[in-house]
Amino acid sequence: MPGRIRRLSAEKGYDADWLRADLRKSGITPIIPGKRGRKSRIRHNK
Repeated sequence: MPGRIRRLSAEKGYDADWLRADLRKSGITPIIPGKRGRKSRIRHNK
């Protein structure tokens, strides 16, 4: 389907569990590196 967002790339400032969950519910893969003090590590491919 052309024009549909599949992935969203953002900087560390947008690292929030609620945002990641909302994106996934919408079928969008979040590409957001985790903040340094995050309790659970987020896998992120640089």
